[in-house]
Amino acid sequence: RPYVRTAGLFFAVSVASYYLFTCCWKLVLGVQKRGQKICEVRLFTGEGEYLLKALLDTGNVLNDPVSGDMVSVIGKDTAMQIFQGMTTEKMAGLGLRYIPYRSVGNEGVLPIVRVEKMCVQVEGERWIMRPVIGISGQNIEERQEYQMILNPDIVGGAKK
Repeated sequence: RPYVRTAGLFFAVSVASYYLFTCCWKLVLGVQKRGQKICEVRLFTGEGEYLLKALLDTGNVLNDPVSGDMVSVIGKDTAMQIFQGMTTEKMAGLGLRYIPYRSVGNEGVLPIVRVEKMCVQVEGERWIMRPVIGISGQNIEERQEYQMILNPDIVGGAKK
């Protein structure tokens, strides 16, 4: 009899610990997903339409200092695919300029262009006319999960 009571108590503590651990794990995953949300973006240039996966990054607060517009960033490989056939005159027509930026352990200048329009699929469609796109000198395509880092203010701010 004394062993049955101890075994029952051990079983009850084990079950409670399992449910507590499961709830904590779901909470951690939920917080992580809130900070990193991947969505679909259709980017329209004079040359065509491009479907990209974008990371809605609450840490991206990059703005164009001249116009005040939000800047979303694409990686080097993605930029080469999108702008590969464009001449320097066409790139100049997109308003190619350079803006200063600072990231973790890195700072410099970032080339930016304006494209025709962009459609972001986050809780419905959100159309942005003449968005500013920064072209990173490095690849941001982490395991091919996304090709763009989207400024959260484009879809209504970091809270969304």
